[in-house]
Amino acid sequence: MFVATNVCYIERVGFPIVYTPIAKDSDVDPVTKGWVLSAFYYGYASSQIPGGWAAAYLGGRHILLLSFLLWSVAAVIMPVSSVSVASMVTARLLIGLSQGFIFPAIHTILAHWIPPHERSRAVSLTMSGMYLGAAAGMQYLPGFVASSGPRMVFNVIALMGLWWSVLWWWYATDPPGGGDLLATRHSGKWIPSASTVDAAIGRSSRMSEHAGNRRVAVLERIEQQPSSMSPVSQPLPRKKTDGNVDEIMLKRTVPERQPSTEIPWSKMLWSLPVWAIVVNNFTFHYVLYVLMNWLPTYFDQVLGVALASVGAAKMVPYFLMFVFNNLGGWAGDYCITRHRMTVTKARKLINSVGFAAAAVMLIAMPVFRTVAGAVSCASVVLGASAFARGGFAVNHMDIAPRYAGVVMGVSNTAGTAAGVVGVSATGFILKMASSMASTNGKLKLEVGESGEETMINSSLWSGDMLGWALAFWSPAVLSVLSALIFCICGTGEKVFD
Repeated sequence: MFVATNVCYIERVGFPIVYTPIAKDSDVDPVTKGWVLSAFYYGYASSQIPGGWAAAYLGGRHILLLSFLLWSVAAVIMPVSSVSVASMVTARLLIGLSQGFIFPAIHTILAHWIPPHERSRAVSLTMSGMYLGAAAGMQYLPGFVASSGPRMVFNVIALMGLWWSVLWWWYATDPPGGGDLLATRHSGKWIPSASTVDAAIGRSSRMSEHAGNRRVAVLERIEQQPSSMSPVSQPLPRKKTDGNVDEIMLKRTVPERQPSTEIPWSKMLWSLPVWAIVVNNFTFHYVLYVLMNWLPTYFDQVLGVALASVGAAKMVPYFLMFVFNNLGGWAGDYCITRHRMTVTKARKLINSVGFAAAAVMLIAMPVFRTVAGAVSCASVVLGASAFARGGFAVNHMDIAPRYAGVVMGVSNTAGTAAGVVGVSATGFILKMASSMASTNGKLKLEVGESGEETMINSSLWSGDMLGWALAFWSPAVLSVLSALIFCICGTGEKVFD
């Protein structure tokens, strides 16, 4: 699944690179170009929650395969001529709709397979493929487009998606019990996921060398128990145990009644832990999209340098996101397994450290007026934000292991909306700051109810520069608030059965 996220982001970063020369050669107006570029995100945002629902009911394995096949086929048939704008918008909309199902499906799969003390590493490694794909796309695709043309780029990306689909179809398997609510509803038999069994046998920081044997023994006993929904129900036979499995542990592992096969939408809506995840995912993507979209303008207007001219340095932020995303995952699991921290404390610690570091560097960003300083600050901001994903981005599977894809879909919808809000709000801030009167390095401000004007000598904070400072400080404030909200409202305990 690491390769899956990698390929998705090569496609996502690659399309603007491929489409830019097409639009330039055909003299496409900015409005039309905006529709083509934004079509993906309209489809992507609208399919997040349906993707979580589909993964929960039909199984993440099937949804992931279908999603990859759909967007790969859409990439093959995508026109390379700007004359057929409607066809290109339709293709981008279909790709966005298809890829919107992918990440909820991945979280559903991981929630069924990965026990709590390994989730940070698993999620971080899987999702870090996004940043490596983005870095590779930005570095190599411009030259590939120039040498081979847009059509070849679309075909190669589509072939990568189809190749991954074949490998997934051949090697992927369902978790015990099928991993979907539809199978549970029709069979009447529920086999718990890895998280349920591991929680029952105490496979956490106090793991013993016999934990693996105990887990197998518990699963064997569960499979022998008849379903409460079957026509004939007999008591579970009492077997002599060897000390590795006892009756008390078994009773805690196997619930007396079947869990509900309905998604608890109402309970999720009023759940503070769910909202803590949503807020933090919104902030993460706010920071990410603001820097991705406005950093080139910052380099051009403030530093007087085109971002494209910095060479391989433009890959550094994404490479650090790849590195720190994995570090956050390893650090979270290390706190649980080695330092015997609870899952709740570990998630909150990683989340707080990441967002706090990002906030500090966002505040410092407008102070550095050199290319090296700006690249360094942006790299640390994105790297620290990725580190925080070892907290909030894993928490879906802690609070709702059976509905992790659904919660992921809800929070990712907020994350996609953050792109629209963050990019637009930054433009508004810059425009307002630029319109403020500034003469000879003096900034005119209105203070007090009387509207008295005060002149502030500030060659450092001219009108434009103050705008950039506010543009970077806004996500810094959001980062601090999000970390506090997660500390207050977040939890590592299961909330939804």
